[in-house]
Amino acid sequence: MSVANTVSSALQRSTDFVARYGGEEFVACLLGDSADKAFGHMKKIRQAVEELCIPHDPSVSPCVTVSIGGVTVIPKAESSYDFYLKIADTMLYDAKKHGRNQVVWADEKMKQLWEKTDDQEKRVGP
Repeated sequence: MSVANTVSSALQRSTDFVARYGGEEFVACLLGDSADKAFGHMKKIRQAVEELCIPHDPSVSPCVTVSIGGVTVIPKAESSYDFYLKIADTMLYDAKKHGRNQVVWADEKMKQLWEKTDDQEKRVGP
């Protein structure tokens, strides 16, 4: 419940959409924001969940963390949430493929923004 409250309290507009996909995986769609702004916002959410320090199986991680995949879009009449959700899911898949406790975000041109939290270099790229 604490994780859900932390994530949902960070949403600022009725058009913002975040969903738990399972375990510690979340997808997000923020309409109309710049990718940099949305990416920064999601990094803060990821960090806020980590700072809750909810005990977790130490073999995985001492505290509960989240991985977030998302997309910033400028809505078009012919597009739907389903279309953007598939993009967000792809970003989440990339986040999980490269580890836990990180954010992978895409802008409307599919440029990816990556955040590695284990002291690895931050990367921007496809």
